[in-house]
Amino acid sequence: MKKLIIYNATNEKIQEDLNYYVKNFHHIRVNSYIWILDVDTPVEKIRDYLTMELGISESILIFELTKEWAISNHIDATYWLTN
Repeated sequence: MKKLIIYNATNEKIQEDLNYYVKNFHHIRVNSYIWILDVDTPVEKIRDYLTMELGISESILIFELTKEWAISNHIDATYWLTN
């Protein structure tokens, strides 16, 4: 199941740490703060795993993507998302 992660990290070190941990999952990086994961892990477990790295100024939002989705400004992820 695909998961969308969006986070706000004002501290550059925390951003680097979050990126490091997100890379432990099968992923596509959309930009500095947005990732798409292809995992069966529940969103709560991903949240718990990643929030260990968050500071008081950072936030994270994780969605489970359904089969209904749309994309604009193609990022070479269309094929990957449909599988």
